[in-house]
Amino acid sequence: MNDFNTVFEALKDLLPMKNLESIVEDTNTDQGAKKFTALRHLYVLMYAHLKGKRSLRDIESAIEADHNLKKYTDTISYSQISRKNSDRDPKVFEQMFQAIVSRVTQCQGIRDIPSAWGNLKILDATLIRVCLNLFPWTHYRKAVGAVKMHTLIDLVSDCPEKIVVTDGKVHDRYRMDSFVTSPGITYIFDRGYTDYEEYDF
Repeated sequence: MNDFNTVFEALKDLLPMKNLESIVEDTNTDQGAKKFTALRHLYVLMYAHLKGKRSLRDIESAIEADHNLKKYTDTISYSQISRKNSDRDPKVFEQMFQAIVSRVTQCQGIRDIPSAWGNLKILDATLIRVCLNLFPWTHYRKAVGAVKMHTLIDLVSDCPEKIVVTDGKVHDRYRMDSFVTSPGITYIFDRGYTDYEEYDF
């Protein structure tokens, strides 16, 4: 028997479980969830991201074939994943994300930035294509759906600080006020955020 940890197991061990327990209790997200709990849901999402899975059926078959993974996720059908993706409040995972970032920033980051530079944050957006038939609100161009993920990264901690998802048509500069909120910080962004009237405030 091999004695080693997979990448998934290594990442799993980094999760702040006490935070997750508090989030689950506060949001009551596991009410009636006898099998597919928030923790198992999170494990499934982590696995899908790590392995680059492109469909719920692909996730289901991969879990079924991996007996080691099933210790954490149990046997989950694609329809169960679909229902929970729709029913479970995404704020559960948003709060978990913030707890993880808070933990990571305590031991990660860039340490050789001159102190005279102050606090540096990078703001950028990424366009993600999605199926327009499944997400009609994401209409981007003719027969094309897309969402835009606006991300603020703290350069010193080298971690994302805030993420906002909008439909793909939202121009970058119209989300700037969601991120540029604190004085004494140098924000770095490209020309997509050019808005001279906003800079005057």
